[in-house]
Amino acid sequence: MPNLALWVVEGDQPTPVADHGIYERTLEDWIERQPSLVHEGIRWVGRQRRLPGGGILDLLGVTPEGQWVVAELKAGPVNMATLNQALGYATEIGAMDGEDLLSKLDTEKHPDLGQYLSPRNLALLLVGTSQAPDLERGIRFLQEQGLRIPIRIVTFGMFRQSNGAVFLARQVEERESPTDARQGGGRERVLELAQGFGVEDELTETLRVAERLGLPVKVWPACFTVNSPVNKRKTLLYVGPREGGCHVGYAASAYAEAFGVTTVEVESALGSNWKTLPKLEVMPWLKRAEDLTKAAMERTSTALVTPSARA
Repeated sequence: MPNLALWVVEGDQPTPVADHGIYERTLEDWIERQPSLVHEGIRWVGRQRRLPGGGILDLLGVTPEGQWVVAELKAGPVNMATLNQALGYATEIGAMDGEDLLSKLDTEKHPDLGQYLSPRNLALLLVGTSQAPDLERGIRFLQEQGLRIPIRIVTFGMFRQSNGAVFLARQVEERESPTDARQGGGRERVLELAQGFGVEDELTETLRVAERLGLPVKVWPACFTVNSPVNKRKTLLYVGPREGGCHVGYAASAYAEAFGVTTVEVESALGSNWKTLPKLEVMPWLKRAEDLTKAAMERTSTALVTPSARA
């Protein structure tokens, strides 16, 4: 995060906040305890795990959509060496036998990981204090050559006030090849899975809600997500079939970014997050989600109309 500086304004006097170095182990501890620092909704399923090639993976996570995230952390700039290391680990994770992979993870705490083994969708997460100039060129070249793995780059600056208070400043960048048209396992596969759980109507309604709202749908191996019109990679709503119900979730920050609503409004409308609802409660939840989104979209549209245009 180059050239970033902070000031605290007390009265009319700005006071600079001192830059403070970040230690890799400290950053890893913080990210493990508060995953939303780098990825909303992610859960860590492995830390400092030795892979077959001998390398030690910093963090391995799974998103609510079932995407495996290989995280590589640095106390300094992330560069091509960081990317190459993460790509190597991702290759090993992708090629491992399913049982071998699960044996390295805490399956007692995360008993559902087996459903995400095939197809095994992977993403990279690079975390550091800034980006080296070679990283942008390297990613562009690899994507031109056909690299289709999404890459998220998160950089932090750390500042400490004289009273000991610590501030973290964060910047997030998403890098995905424009030619990446993969759709997980396909709509039919997810609907077949839902039919087996007795919730095909609920998953079909999720698609209809997105269609009525004019929002993009992303298909994952075991769920649908309704995504943001501002950034089509960002999830607004998540619905995945479970036995006799659906696992549902939402990203309040993506709602705020897309429509200017507060996270409190989203939480008030949709309730507690990342939960499994029984079948009878799924349709009412989808209705609340549709009403919330429609109202937010209308409010945004109205705000874009100038007073003279309204007249």
